[in-house]
Amino acid sequence: MTQWKTHININKCNIGEVNIQQGIYQGDGLSPLWFCLALNPLSMLLKNTKLGYRPKIKDDVRISHLLFIDDMKLFAENEKDLTKMLETAEKFNDTVGMKFNVDKCAIMKIHRGKVISDESRIAQIPTMTSDEQYKYLGIHENQKINHSQLKVQFTEEYRKRITKLLNTSLNGKNMIHAINTYAVPALTYSFGVVKWRWRQRTGEYIKLMCMKLEINMEKRLRASQDKTMKKIIEVDKKFTPLNLTTETTPENVMGKEQLKEQWKSKALHGRYPKSLENEMVDREMSLEYMRKGYLFAETEGFLTAIQDRVIRTKNYEKHILKLDGVVDRCRKCKVHNETIEHVIGGCSALADNVYLGRHNQVAKIIHIELAKKYELIQDPLPFYKYTPEPVLESRDYLLYWDRTILTDKTVDHNKPDIVFINKKENKGIMIDVAVPLTHNIQKTEVEKVRKYEELKEDMKRTWKLTNITIIPIVISSEGVTSKCFKENLERLRDLK
Repeated sequence: MTQWKTHININKCNIGEVNIQQGIYQGDGLSPLWFCLALNPLSMLLKNTKLGYRPKIKDDVRISHLLFIDDMKLFAENEKDLTKMLETAEKFNDTVGMKFNVDKCAIMKIHRGKVISDESRIAQIPTMTSDEQYKYLGIHENQKINHSQLKVQFTEEYRKRITKLLNTSLNGKNMIHAINTYAVPALTYSFGVVKWRWRQRTGEYIKLMCMKLEINMEKRLRASQDKTMKKIIEVDKKFTPLNLTTETTPENVMGKEQLKEQWKSKALHGRYPKSLENEMVDREMSLEYMRKGYLFAETEGFLTAIQDRVIRTKNYEKHILKLDGVVDRCRKCKVHNETIEHVIGGCSALADNVYLGRHNQVAKIIHIELAKKYELIQDPLPFYKYTPEPVLESRDYLLYWDRTILTDKTVDHNKPDIVFINKKENKGIMIDVAVPLTHNIQKTEVEKVRKYEELKEDMKRTWKLTNITIIPIVISSEGVTSKCFKENLERLRDLK
């Protein structure tokens, strides 16, 4: 091991070398396995002493010890037996070059269900009082586990970790990953040991994790053929959260599909998941933004709140919160009821400002990508800082932005969002963007194509084009897309 070394890298730059002289690697699967194999004989030696605690006087089953990695707990019926077991453990430790850390060791004496406090020591290990606690595998305990105290500790640690993460600038995907790997384990570590009582306000995700883990633990323990484990199952009458004397019915625990159905069954909150089930909707594409994870967590959370209809509109205050004296007229237009659908896509007072700005943000992404692809701009800004020029032109390509198209005869609609002309091949495309409400996406796609048919025929004739295509780019205000959306993006990507 004196030859072992590791390198520290930051942003792919090697900043130093560290010599490893002893210990085991964190995260290495083989070293802990070797360690456990080396300690396994200790477990066999303790069993062979035929000593330990009997759950019932007439039992022939004795529980001698618990051993996890290098944390061990011994059980004995009296001080004499405990001394023998400690001597066995000490001999083994001497053989393998280990020793007890006496500062972290303690002895508890229990007689007729009461903790006996005295100042005696066995093998230099002090005796605990009834008020003291020791930690075994991260759980503070005495004669019993103080479940109320531990729940407070675990909850506080969970909230502390959540707060740390929320104060970072992680995007939505990384935030969820960080919560699942850093914050949630602060709770899941206690599952099966601490008796949690889940309240109505508790997140279904955490509750489901706990219940599933407890059921899996119970199944695994019941499948054991070890006679000691069978005895533990026999006597566990509400001593542990598993309550092994009574078998849990798995049917009482809802799975993912059941939770989805419960979500969809809700009159208000179920509208968004129901919309994803529409045969004309591309569910995978509609949820692609969550898999990509490029949004800030706050943005993703705000969008989720809109989808779940929990934005505090006047309508929500009146009909969901049941607040007295609330008039649910829209605060902007003063005409329609202020529902979430009205706010995100139906208010005339927001149309020329908020809705237009949202529409232009989508259209700018397409414009800047076309301009980059055909080298009509150099060193482009990010799309949110980008202001499209009305006309971009080179020898081979022409790109219009929100520009009126002059025609030989009057047409009703002559101002598509984007027009692209390939002068080499005499071909063109018209792109029109829309961000409607979810239930209008299919209708809007059809309307966009129909709307510019007359302009299309006029341009083919007057501009002498062999072909011109109308491509609608429609995505709902909730992020839902139809099955045509991906195909239309591919058509843009494959332009020659």
